Amino acid sequence: MLADFVAFLGNAPAVSAIVSSRIYPQLLPQNPTYPAITYNQVSAVRVHVLAGAGGKARRRISVNCWATTAKAAEALADAVRRSLDGFYGSMRDTNVGSTRIDNEIAFFEEEAGTTGIYRVVQDYIVGHLET
Repeated sequence: MLADFVAFLGNAPAVSAIVSSRIYPQLLPQNPTYPAITYNQVSAVRVHVLAGAGGKARRRISVNCWATTAKAAEALADAVRRSLDGFYGSMRDTNVGSTRIDNEIAFFEEEAGTTGIYRVVQDYIVGHLET
């Protein structure tokens, strides 16, 4: 499911226009080109019924939007939000019932020898069928 989520995000025109293919799992590469995105799954809760597994899950996925200015980080975060928030349908092989933004926080990451990097973290709750 996570690979389908990332592919969907990377194919969103507003997002790919800003980051191209610079979407990475968990950590930025050494000496990255900005703007860029990192992501990670925070949690996965499976739905159960009396008979056992219900075939549905709800995942919290964190998307980090990185840039060299606050304005650029916010613009990337807006593009991500417009692409994901409220989405339902197919993300490649995953049938998504709902996607909603649950939280958004802005950070300034101070780095030695630079003015720093700006980051906007967004948490999404994605409800989907499990295959």
